[in-house]
Amino acid sequence: MISVSRKLPAGLRKNLAKNPSPNPNPTQTPTPDPENSLSAYGKGQKKHSLRVALYAKESLAVVSGQELLDFGVGMTKGTSSFGKRRNKTHTLCRRCGSKAYHLQKSTCGKCGYPAKRKRKYNWSAKAKRRNTTGTGRMRHLKIVYRRFRHGFREGTTPKPKRAAVAASSSS
Repeated sequence: MISVSRKLPAGLRKNLAKNPSPNPNPTQTPTPDPENSLSAYGKGQKKHSLRVALYAKESLAVVSGQELLDFGVGMTKGTSSFGKRRNKTHTLCRRCGSKAYHLQKSTCGKCGYPAKRKRKYNWSAKAKRRNTTGTGRMRHLKIVYRRFRHGFREGTTPKPKRAAVAASSSS
């Protein structure tokens, strides 16, 4: 006898309880029925497969041994579709180069681009260490540091090296 799931419609539940499958072991091949010359399956098995097929219109049903398992696959716009959406949310950021630029939000999750100020928070000491001044090229600042050592002098001509060498050797 087939144990009927509670999720089945009431009419189908009664029919399955009244008329169990004539072949309880699905691994055995059915013997040909002399009354039914159309196929190797008996009349009862045709009725049983028809009942399962009718139920499958509402949700996918699988007969496993003597249990009718319900997987509830009716409309597939939900969970099964969500697994396929995984490659178009974030792209490379123009400012920091990381793959954190959200296409729909149009903002970078790492540096905050297109905001003018760079995104930084004091609660993340490691992130501050990674992104602080001196970790990049410092195109402008390395020149400023060099100019600072000499007091930002401008418009002067350097002393000729030959004269400096000759003056030091003569004394």
